[in-house]
Amino acid sequence: MIGKNRKYIRAAVVVSAALIIAAALTACAPGAGSGAESGDPEANYLPAADPLIRASAFHRVRWSEGGWKYAARHSDYKEGFTVSSVQYLSATHFEDADALADYMAGGEALYDFAGIFAQYDEEFFQDNRLVLVYVEDGSGSAQFALGGAALGGEGSMTIDVNRISPELGTADMLAGFLALECPRNAAPEVSKFIARYALPSADHPFDAEGGQGGQSGALGSEQAGPGPD
Repeated sequence: MIGKNRKYIRAAVVVSAALIIAAALTACAPGAGSGAESGDPEANYLPAADPLIRASAFHRVRWSEGGWKYAARHSDYKEGFTVSSVQYLSATHFEDADALADYMAGGEALYDFAGIFAQYDEEFFQDNRLVLVYVEDGSGSAQFALGGAALGGEGSMTIDVNRISPELGTADMLAGFLALECPRNAAPEVSKFIARYALPSADHPFDAEGGQGGQSGALGSEQAGPGPD
C-alpha cells in the first residue's frame, strides 16, 4: 500500500513539474502578453518603445488589384522600389487632417476604409504626424508590427516593419495599413518616411521575406512589378 502511494505521489510531482515548465515557456514566448500576436489585428494598438513613434496600430482593409499601385504612387520614398536587396514598403506621412481625408477619398473604392482612421482629427495633428505603411500578404492570418525607427540623412526616418508568421496560415489575400503616430517634437526635421521589412535576428525570428512571398506588396525589384504612375 505504501509503495502504491509513493508511486502516485511521484506521478503527481512529475505532472505538476511539467505544467509549471509549460506555463513558463508560454510566458516567455515572443509577443506573449503584448498583444503583438493578437488574433484581432484591428485591436492591435500598441504603445511604441521607440521615442520616434508614439504608438502603432495595424488595420486590415479590403484587398484589391489596384491597392498596391495607389499606395506606391503616394509613397514618400519611391527610389527604393527597385532595390532588390531590401524589401521596401509604401509609406505615406500626413501633416494634417485634410491631407489624410484626401488620401482616404482617393482610395476608398480600393480599400473600403469604413472610418478606421476617424480618430486622426485636427486635434491629433496639432502635436503629431501620421504615417501609413501599406502591406499586402498571401496569408490572411499574417500580422504586422513596428520593429523600430531610426533617423537618416536628408531629413528622413527609416521604419522597420516586422511580419509575424501565423502558426496556421490561410490562403486568402490580406491588405492593411500599419498606422504610426509620430510626435512632432521628436524629429521635427523629418520630411520623408521610408518603410521596409526588418532584417531577421536571433532576438526577432520573424519572417523577413516580406508579406507577399512573391506578390507585389514586397517591393523587391523582381517582385514589385511596374512602378507607380
